[in-house]
Amino acid sequence: MVWAGPRVTQVMGEDFRTLRFLSVRNSNGVPHLSLLFQYVLVVALVVTSTFESIVNYIGIILSLSAFLTVAGVFVLRVTQPRLPRPYRTWGYPVTPIVFLLVTGWMMFFVIKARPMVTLAGAGTLAAGLAVYALDKFLWRSAPPAGGLSR
Repeated sequence: MVWAGPRVTQVMGEDFRTLRFLSVRNSNGVPHLSLLFQYVLVVALVVTSTFESIVNYIGIILSLSAFLTVAGVFVLRVTQPRLPRPYRTWGYPVTPIVFLLVTGWMMFFVIKARPMVTLAGAGTLAAGLAVYALDKFLWRSAPPAGGLSR
């Protein structure tokens, strides 16, 4: 994640003007500000939590993200049935439904067993949504900053 995480953050900086500072690269092409940002986040997590709490915190956020991504397959099939689909989901609709059931079951038990960790994850997602909304509000009349059209 030391290799991939800062590059994801860098692309977020390219796509959202509010986070543009994260897209800055040094002369070797390394997104050094994104790397520094990631390190600050990691140190904050390590200093304020136990290893088990960090794993549960990250796990619930990643599980929710994966859950919503797979659920999006169903949403797109209904809302945009004519959209080109260069990749077909193997075993559709059974495999995505099984994935959603298993992931939902795991998230339910993490939420039940670790409500404070889940609240921390929800707070992180809420902060991300707030930054997204701020970016949309500040730059609503301007064209997108990076590669994605929003």
